[in-house]
Amino acid sequence: MLVLDAEEAEAKALYRKDTELSEDDMQLIAQSAPSLKITSIYLHNCKIGRVGAGYLADALPRCRSLTALELGGNRILTLGACAIAKILPHTQIEVLFLNDNSIRDMAALALAKALPHTQLKALFLRGNLISDWGAKALAAAIPRSKLVELSLSNNPIGLEGARALIDAVTAPALPPPSLRKLHLAWIRTRYHDEEPLLDMLGSVDCWLTNLELDCGSGQKVKRLVDKRTTRQIMLVLLRARRQLSPMARVPVELLRKMAPML
Repeated sequence: MLVLDAEEAEAKALYRKDTELSEDDMQLIAQSAPSLKITSIYLHNCKIGRVGAGYLADALPRCRSLTALELGGNRILTLGACAIAKILPHTQIEVLFLNDNSIRDMAALALAKALPHTQLKALFLRGNLISDWGAKALAAAIPRSKLVELSLSNNPIGLEGARALIDAVTAPALPPPSLRKLHLAWIRTRYHDEEPLLDMLGSVDCWLTNLELDCGSGQKVKRLVDKRTTRQIMLVLLRARRQLSPMARVPVELLRKMAPML
């Protein structure tokens, strides 16, 4: 039986970082987790692989108090992510980190299928191998989910996928989507793709309050400030790096167009 140390017991969390966990270790964790009554499991860069993810997935429905799961940097691959996605509707998990796991579109599709039936409010998929196809599947699930925050930064998503994601939070809908924060930094859009995406954000039906978007050469971060009380969206453009060249800066005309209140 796995025993938590005093700090973990006080935090009601299982915490392991940069420690390689074998299949036997993961079996022990899976067997012990339901009886520990923990609220979060944090296994970051522990090399659990898809087999370890499978052991953990089998145990998660019995962890009734668990609300947060962090499995970043574990090479769980698409099969491991699919195993997690399959059991999500049978859990109380609200926050899920699957960053840097070489996850492909099939896992994104499995997550999208599960989303409307889960308690997930935050899903982090940064640094994977999700393309336009996976992004569009997730976009289609957004209006029917409880997601408040979604991160797909550093994935091979192009203009088509980015457009679908932004469209999911700008298209008129009742009730409006719950998503407020969308992270799309370092995806495979280009500098000239920026304007059509920003045009979409000018919609009065846009419910985003925070957006990260990087269209290549500019390496810029955009933040949306919520102005729903006046049915306006103010776009605040920030430079991510002080070293940006003048050519990479946002055109004044675009700034005036999208943020007339500045």
